[in-house]
Amino acid sequence: PAGDYTKMYILASANDDTKGDFVVDDKTCTLNVQGWSGYVGQFYNRKFALDGETVTNIDKPYFKKDNIAWYASHRHQAYPSKNEAYQYTYIYKYEIDLPRNAKSITLPKNNRIKIFAISLAKDEPAGTNAVQSLTDDFTNSSAFVLKK
Repeated sequence: PAGDYTKMYILASANDDTKGDFVVDDKTCTLNVQGWSGYVGQFYNRKFALDGETVTNIDKPYFKKDNIAWYASHRHQAYPSKNEAYQYTYIYKYEIDLPRNAKSITLPKNNRIKIFAISLAKDEPAGTNAVQSLTDDFTNSSAFVLKK
C-alpha cells in the first residue's frame, strides 16, 4: 500500500535453516530464515554409552537468536493423525528497513521459506536498549574433547 512506511515485519519459518533474498524496490535484503522445528539452543549436550554412565561424546553448545513470534510445545502429524509431544515448532519475526516511499516488494525464490504474514509500519525510535545481551553467546565456545 502507498504510505510513508519505514519497516516491514515478516512472520516466517522455513523447512530448515536457509536464506532468502527480499527485494524492496531495487535494494536486496538477505535474511537468514530459521527452520520451523527443532531446538533453538542447548548447552554442552552429553551422549552416553548403553551403561547410562559413560559419556561417549559432548556436542558443542549453540543458540539461535532469531526473534520467536510464536511457538508450540508439540505438533500434529497429519497421517496417521497423532500428537508429537516435545516436537517444538516456531514462527519467527523478521524486520526489514524500508526506503522512503517504497513501491514494490519481491519475495524470495526459495520454496523452503513459508511466509505467514507481512505488515508495514512507521516505527518511531523506542528509546530503550538492553544493557547487555539477553541470551547466551556460544560464539567462541570450543568443542569439548573427552579424555580417553
